[in-house]
Amino acid sequence: MNTSGVPPATAVKAQDVRVSDRALVVELRDGRVVSVPLTWYPRLAEASRRERKRWELLGPGIGIHWPELDEDISVERPSRRCAVRRECDIAERMAHRSEEFVWSGA
Repeated sequence: MNTSGVPPATAVKAQDVRVSDRALVVELRDGRVVSVPLTWYPRLAEASRRERKRWELLGPGIGIHWPELDEDISVERPSRRCAVRRECDIAERMAHRSEEFVWSGA
């Protein structure tokens, strides 16, 4: 049973992405929406709006890639803990910094 409020990592697959001036917002395939502070991703925070809009999903939604920024963000929880903040994935950050993210949807 999962009581943390964070879904199992195997269920975390992205289908859409939005980047505002303050947050990275990822719509998951199961209907949930994850919003994390843009400050977690310095390359995205410093990028232009045009660069932020040019993203692509990796594989079946396991990651997000910004070609112009050479930035990749994992959506699934990796098997190891994050050593560097920028290398952490969304699910891992949510598990450790629950006060800074927002879940909505299903």
